[in-house]
Amino acid sequence: MPQKNIVCDSSGLISLADTGNLGVLKFLSAQGISFYITPGVKSEITTRPMSIKKYALSAIRLQKCIDDGVLRLLASVTLHEQTQRILKAANSMMYAGSKPLELLQLGEAECLSIFASASAHMLLVDEKTTRLLVENPHKLRETIQTRSSEGIRLDQARRDEFASLTRDVACLRSSELLAFAYSKGYFDDFRNLKEEAFKASIYALRDSGCGLAASEIVEYENMDF
Repeated sequence: MPQKNIVCDSSGLISLADTGNLGVLKFLSAQGISFYITPGVKSEITTRPMSIKKYALSAIRLQKCIDDGVLRLLASVTLHEQTQRILKAANSMMYAGSKPLELLQLGEAECLSIFASASAHMLLVDEKTTRLLVENPHKLRETIQTRSSEGIRLDQARRDEFASLTRDVACLRSSELLAFAYSKGYFDDFRNLKEEAFKASIYALRDSGCGLAASEIVEYENMDF
């Protein structure tokens, strides 16, 4: 369940923007939950996509969230060394043959490095690789192995280093954030269609990049608040 401070990766925010659910951030902000982003994430959700017509609308919506103070920008300059340590540990953790696999991007590493200094309780992230890196890197290795013709090797020393750098991080997907908001009345304006609106939003999130298994979809469909 979301608590007071949430650091947001680009993947979760883009899922919410693409499905018309960014209003959930303002709704939960009014209930005392704060949402933070880093400069790297801001670049990924606004600066870069703003110039691409296909993604510009979502970027504009996200920029408005920043301008309105719903998304708060945290400077990460002072944590540059920590960010680089996290990147190095993550991107030398697994190998396909002798080649290291790049598993983490700058924005994600910034979120992880700034987690403690933001007194954060959760990391909003839909990107499956990042979540599994934090929660279950052995499962991530198995998942990558199914798509690779080469053996995937996990460097246990790097895995332990990464775990020590991210030990306080708890991940939250956009679907879970939306379910929490639903329980607090976010969809009440839809009146007798609020349940259908919630379920439709979950399906939309799944199709926009929020990794959800079929069994999880069933759980959302059977939720009873």
